[in-house]
Amino acid sequence: MPFLLRTVALSILKINLSPMIKSPGSGRMVMRALLIPLIAWSLSIPAHATPPFSFGIEDPALQPVPNDVAVTLAAFDSNIPEMATCTYIGQSLPLSASTNKLEYVVATTQAPCGCGAYLCPIYVLRKSQGAYEVILNWSGYGLSIKKGIHHGLNSLEILAGSAGHSENTVWRFNGKKYEKLITGR
Repeated sequence: MPFLLRTVALSILKINLSPMIKSPGSGRMVMRALLIPLIAWSLSIPAHATPPFSFGIEDPALQPVPNDVAVTLAAFDSNIPEMATCTYIGQSLPLSASTNKLEYVVATTQAPCGCGAYLCPIYVLRKSQGAYEVILNWSGYGLSIKKGIHHGLNSLEILAGSAGHSENTVWRFNGKKYEKLITGR
């Protein structure tokens, strides 16, 4: 997206406004007055911006999570007997500028285990001091990364719904775990 915005801004630079303005030299001043803020804005968008990330419980590319993630999730769900036989699947999650690909992981259960009415558990885990910990657990069908950053991590949105009902819940990191910020229907 930032590349597209810069391309549009550079295309606008090619517009010559001077024929619209009768007095000599004033076209250049008008052009500068219009384009300098636009150029400054387009250059303020980081070229390395993370592409939009989305996670869906039915994504065929999801793989079984690493063993240490599976052990953490099994312990987290140990008080729910029907989760004992679940297989956890997921992928790495780009929540920070860390180069450690598995520092953050988003996971779910392989359907139908733990799932119902098009909703499955969604877990976000962080590797801290060599071990994974669950920093968000909610039910939904999808997760996306939001623009807001709190305590170094992006806000998240979990999408949920079924026939006649939908819900989007935005979560913000408080330094230790994600907390619910707002739920929209």
